[in-house]
Amino acid sequence: MIKKQLKNDTLPKFKRGFKKEAEEWGLKIREEMGLTKFSPVDAFALAKHKKIPVFTFDEILCDLEAEKNLLNNHPSFSALYTINRDGKKIILYKNTDSSARQQSSIMHEIAHILLEHTVPMELINLANRFGLTYNNTLQENEAKFLGGCLQLTIPSLFASLKKNMTHFDIAEKYFASIEMVNYRINISGVQRVKDYQARKNNSSL
Repeated sequence: MIKKQLKNDTLPKFKRGFKKEAEEWGLKIREEMGLTKFSPVDAFALAKHKKIPVFTFDEILCDLEAEKNLLNNHPSFSALYTINRDGKKIILYKNTDSSARQQSSIMHEIAHILLEHTVPMELINLANRFGLTYNNTLQENEAKFLGGCLQLTIPSLFASLKKNMTHFDIAEKYFASIEMVNYRINISGVQRVKDYQARKNNSSL
C-alpha cells in the first residue's frame, strides 16, 4: 500500500480494542513461530510462516523495464499487496530500498493482509500506469500500528531500554529502521514508563 508517514507520532483514532489486539498479535506471532516475546522477527520469515508469497517488482515485471523503473523509483511507496491470477494475496516490494526499509514495508503489507483490508481495484490491476493515488487513511494507520507491533513488541522495547541500548542498536537487532524504532518507542509509551520507574527508584533511595 502507499506509505504515508505521520507528521508526528501522535496516536490516530482506532476502533475500541484495536491497539490491545495489535500488541497481542505481535506476541502471538512469535508464539506461533516458536520464539520468545523478546525475539526479533524477520519479515520474510513471517511472510513464509503465513504462506504469503513475496516478490520484488523486478521478479514480477521481468523484462518490462519502463514499469520496473516507474515502481522502483516511485516516491510515495515501498511495497504493496495485490492478488495474483490464482486469487492469492501476494506482496511486491522495492529491491532498491535499504534492508531495514524492506523489512518495515513488508511488515506493513503483512499487517494489511492480517487485518483483511480490502485490496482496491487500483492496486489489483496496477491501474493507471502505477499512479497509485488511492489512500485509505484508517487502513494505513492500522497497518502502520500493527506492522510496528509485529516488528517491535513492547516487552522487547522495554527490555532494550532497560539495557540502555541505543535506538540504533535496537534497530540493528530487530531488523528495523530508526524511524520505526522511534515511532514504536513514542507510540507505545515505554520510554515514559521507564523514566517513571527510574524516578520512583531514585526517590526511594
